[in-house]
This record gives sequence, structure tokens and C-alpha cells, in this order.
Amino acid sequence: MSSLNKGSLLDSLISIFLLIFLFVYPLFLHPAVYSSALGFIEEGAIKNLDFFYEPRSTLLFWSCSFFLVLWSVKFLKTGDWGHRDRGMDLFLALMILTALASTLFSLEPLTIFGEERRREGFLTLLSYFSLFLFAQDFLSKEGWKKLASIIILASGFLVALYGLLQAFSLEILPRDFIRQDWTGPFSTIGNPIFLGSYLLLLIPLPFTLLSEGKTIKNFFLVSLSLFFLACLVLTGSRGAWLGFVALLVFFLLSARGKKWFIYSFAGVSLILVALLFFLNPGSVNLKERASNIADLNPRNTLVNRWNIWIRALPAILRYPVFGWGPDSFGVAFPQFSPEESLSLFGSSFAYVDKAHNDLIQIAVTLGIGGLIAYILFLVRLFSLSFPTRRSDPFSAYVLPGIFGYLVSLQLSFSVVSVAPLFWVLGGMATGGLKENAPKA
Repeated sequence: MSSLNKGSLLDSLISIFLLIFLFVYPLFLHPAVYSSALGFIEEGAIKNLDFFYEPRSTLLFWSCSFFLVLWSVKFLKTGDWGHRDRGMDLFLALMILTALASTLFSLEPLTIFGEERRREGFLTLLSYFSLFLFAQDFLSKEGWKKLASIIILASGFLVALYGLLQAFSLEILPRDFIRQDWTGPFSTIGNPIFLGSYLLLLIPLPFTLLSEGKTIKNFFLVSLSLFFLACLVLTGSRGAWLGFVALLVFFLLSARGKKWFIYSFAGVSLILVALLFFLNPGSVNLKERASNIADLNPRNTLVNRWNIWIRALPAILRYPVFGWGPDSFGVAFPQFSPEESLSLFGSSFAYVDKAHNDLIQIAVTLGIGGLIAYILFLVRLFSLSFPTRRSDPFSAYVLPGIFGYLVSLQLSFSVVSVAPLFWVLGGMATGGLKENAPKA
């Protein structure tokens, strides 16, 4: 941990506050939820509150604003921008500019703050991009990176533990009116699908802490990864299942050294998944969820997604340059008629506010320019972090989780309760290489 002593006191202060943020954020709900769980507020009085998204978007924005103030003080004192990869900076700047232009040219004021109970407007997107830079600058050195991994895993363990309790119909917090009859785990993340995508980012993270010759510690870390996997399977999220397959394939194909370990982990993981499907211990019928994947019934999830994607394409062509504005998909999308909604969703009123495909979502809301900037950013992230001789073990182990997460988003969407972890891990992975990058 000697690297923690290097750099200025202000650098250390920013890093510490980032660590606190990383622990608190996944567990953060509307304060009334915890007050109600402790008996200070009647459960019925909070049923209509947004437990998950607006409180987190508020915490995210003000935390990033605070980090920015500290960073500004540091810059005024030192004048140091730090070592950066020019390509990464360029694509990140393009993403910021396209999001800003999309917001300024949008006819919908909601694009600044985002849709109700989604909250992925411009300010949230700007916070994501800021988190990437902060993680790259202040959490990428070896000591801070290790601490950040431990903090993320500690918080993630509590999230997954609560999810497993819910999987076995054990609830410890009150529920809002939307989730009062849900079965299966959604933990503090807000939805089984989102919980699954969150766990994809966590599954390979324990491996960044592996140590030579420390058998007990390594056994614990592998067990923690399998613990996250068990919770992921029990969510019943088929997008997360697909993401895990992508994670494993990427892991196996990108293996550089320790192949025996990766192959062993893949084998144990598949055995665990098979066992969970055979026993079906949770409240979600896993076999039924799996068998319904190929079902061509109009209400099947994939059929629903396909109908949404096809119907959303004309919205891209209507405003191809700047899009409709961040988080404005519900406005851009030509909503289904009551008859169509009943056929596809089993309800005469189904409001579609997300594309359930990350790339289509960005193309509609931020335009073709925003989509190109996002794709270029991801290509640069993977090209910098892909396991090579100059990459560190952190990026080699974290990148498969990022890849699995991105694959899962093609059947889902970014959400404020999960996306910050993606941006932080991406920043930490690329930041570890910044010493070898040219100075901007």
C-alpha cells in the first residue's frame, strides 16, 4: 500500500471520497425506506415514492459535483492534467458534446434530468463521464485500485446477499406499489434484470485480488465470484444469463497465463449453473424461464423486444443528427395501441420508455453522432485494456465482466443504479495504462 502515500494530500482526499461513494452508492435508497424498515415511518406512507432511481441520480450528481470542485482546486494548485490517452479523451469529449447538443436541440425539457423513475438525463450522463475520468486519475494506481476493488466487492456482497434472501422469499425492506407483488430478487438495484447486469460486472472482480501461494484467500475470492453467479442465475434474467455466457467466452479467448485457473473456473461455474437449474431453489422457475426463450408467443420477451426495435427505427430517421434528447425514448417512440399492448404485454396500456437495446436507445436519444462516439469510445476502451504483455491483471480480469455487461444491455438498457460501476471499472482499467500513454 506504499503507493497510497504518493501524490498530494488532495489526491488522497479525492480517492478516499471516491471509495466512500463506491461503497454507499449500490446500497443507497430513499432515506424513508430505511426509516420505514426501522419503524419510524408507516410503510403505507412511502408506497408512491421512487425508492431507487431519483435518490441515486441526486447522489450521483452532487457527489460528482463535489469531486469536480476538489479536482479544480488540485488543478489550480498544480496545473497538471495528468497522463492521458489522446484517443480516449477525444471520444469521451465527442460523447459529452453530442449529449450536450442533443439536450440543447431537444424539444423536451425532461432531457436535462431524465424521465421520471429513470433519471438518465444529460446531468446523469455528464456524471457518468466524470466518474470515468475521476476513476482513471485517482483509483488506477495499484494501492488505490486494490482498495477500490475491496470496497466494491464488500458493497456488492451486501447487494447480492439481499438478493438471495429475496430469492427465497425473505424480505427485510418495505416495497413500493410497483414491486409489492414481485417474486424473485431485485435487491437494492430495483429490478431483477438490472441486478443481473450489476452482478456481471462483479463476477470477475475478485480475481484481481488473487495472490500467489495464498490458498485460503484465493479460495474465498473464487467462492465470492460463485456467490455472485448464484444470485445472477436466480434473478431469472435471461439477458444476464446471455451476458454471463459472453463473459465466459471472452474470458477463455482472452486468457493470458493462468489458463488452468480460467478453465477450472469456467467448469465450476457451469456445474453450479446446472445444479441451480436442476434444484431450482429460488422463487423464480428457472426451467420455465429458459424454455420460454424460443417461444414465439407474442408476449414472449424476445418477440416484444423485436417489435419495439422495429417500431423505434423510424424515430432515428426523424432526428438522425442530434436525436430526441437524453432519456426521451418514451416521447420518441410511437406507443402501441391498447389492442397491440394487450396482445404483446397482457395489458391494455403499456408505456415503452426504453428501447431495451443499448445501441438503439443511444441512436434514438443522442443521434447517429452520439452512437458513433459511443462505439468509438468502447473500441478504444477494449483496445487499451485487452490483455497483452503491457496490460495489468486488473484489466485482464475486469474486461470480461464489462463485455458481458455490454452484451446484456442489448436486451436491456443502462440504468442509474448500475451504470456508474461500469464507468468506474472502465476508468480504472484504462487508467492503469496511462503512465505509458502520451501526455496530452
